[in-house]
Amino acid sequence: MSRGVVLGILMLVVLVSLLAFLAYTRAMERRRMRRARWEVETHALPDGGHRVALHCEGEPPQEVRRLPPGLESDELGDRLAEAMSEAEARAATLNAARPRG
Repeated sequence: MSRGVVLGILMLVVLVSLLAFLAYTRAMERRRMRRARWEVETHALPDGGHRVALHCEGEPPQEVRRLPPGLESDELGDRLAEAMSEAEARAATLNAARPRG
């Protein structure tokens, strides 16, 4: 075989391999996104308040509630538990609507 034929076959093999790799990574990304679920997150804010939000990979976060700074510990605990409960209910609803993977 001539050098040009060998080089052409090699280039074809590299091209096919690259296309197969790209197809595989795209399929894995789609699968990962289908499996992503909404989860509740809490964050302490720099001003001393707290934020309860929903997070799902590939989606913008959804804020459920923002608690102001300076709450007494009992009130903070009660309001945080209430916000977490609301967020968990929303997450369950959003997850039920997502396609299963």
